[in-house]
Amino acid sequence: MKKSVKVILGTAVIALSIFSAASLSFADSVLDRYYFRDTHQTITYAKLKEMIPSSFANQLGGVYIDDNGNSVILLTEKNPEFEEKIKGENKYSNKTVFYYVKYSEQQLLDAQDRLYGVASDLGIQFTVTNIKQNKVIIYISKEAYHQNKQEIFKHIDEDMVQLVFGNFKMINQA
Repeated sequence: MKKSVKVILGTAVIALSIFSAASLSFADSVLDRYYFRDTHQTITYAKLKEMIPSSFANQLGGVYIDDNGNSVILLTEKNPEFEEKIKGENKYSNKTVFYYVKYSEQQLLDAQDRLYGVASDLGIQFTVTNIKQNKVIIYISKEAYHQNKQEIFKHIDEDMVQLVFGNFKMINQA
C-alpha cells in the first residue's frame, strides 16, 4: 500500500510539474503576444513596456509588424525623446516606424470592457480590439444595432467603433 501511495504521489508531482511548466510557457507567450522583430533581433512587448516612462504609458497605441517587416509602434502623441530611446534599443532602428493614433491601447480595452457589461442587453454578440486600425470591432446583427445604436454609443465613442453585421455563434470544435 505504501508503495502504491508513493507511485501515485510521484505521478501527481510529475503531472503538476509538467502542468506548471506548460502554464509558465503559456503565460510567457501571452506576455510576449505583441512583439516586433526582423530576422536578427527581437524586442518583446514586455521590454517595450519597461522602457515607457510611467507618465507616457497611456500613450501607447500598440505594436505590430507591417507587411514590409517594419516594427510599427503606435503612439497617441509625438514624443521624440521616447522614439529615440526605442530606436537606440533596436539593433535595426531603420526598421522601426512610429505612427500616431487617436486612442491608446488601454483606452480601446477600457471601452471594450464597458461594452462587455451591457453586451447581452444590447444584442452585441462579441467584441475585439484591433490596434492596427485603432478600433473596437463590434459583432452585432443589423436589427440589434438599429434598435440599440444610441445606447451603444453611450458606452463608447462612435469613431472608435468598427461594426461587423451578422448573426454569429460560437462553435466548440473540441
